[in-house]
Amino acid sequence: MKPTVRAMPRIAAAAVSCAAVLAPSAVSASAPGLPMLSAGTAAVTVYVANNTSDTVTPIPAATNKPGKPIPVHGRPTAIAITPNGKTAYVISDADENSGYVTAVSTATNTAVRAISVPGDPTAIAITPDGATAYVAVSSPT
Repeated sequence: MKPTVRAMPRIAAAAVSCAAVLAPSAVSASAPGLPMLSAGTAAVTVYVANNTSDTVTPIPAATNKPGKPIPVHGRPTAIAITPNGKTAYVISDADENSGYVTAVSTATNTAVRAISVPGDPTAIAITPDGATAYVAVSSPT
């Protein structure tokens, strides 16, 4: 058996710092962290944090064509999507002493509200019931 080699496109680290996938509940994982679509599933959207333009770009996986960038407060660094898929929470840093958590409606691909947080947000996680978001922040010493 001859191994198959595929060229993978490269994306500059400055252009893309984080992505989150909004997938239907019919998506099953082929390996931890790697979604695999079952036949006949609904559309999947990838949300990409654009650190240099203070935006998040939705990309429908079916077309692989970027949608209109969604403005968020500050430089986005991470994204977490609620289990029901209705909201993407984007963390971003405004400066070294403050940041934001911006709620984005996945139905309309618009920023709904921004919540100011002290320190520099570095990570976000949503509880399985979608009721709580935990944000890790680093503070200057």
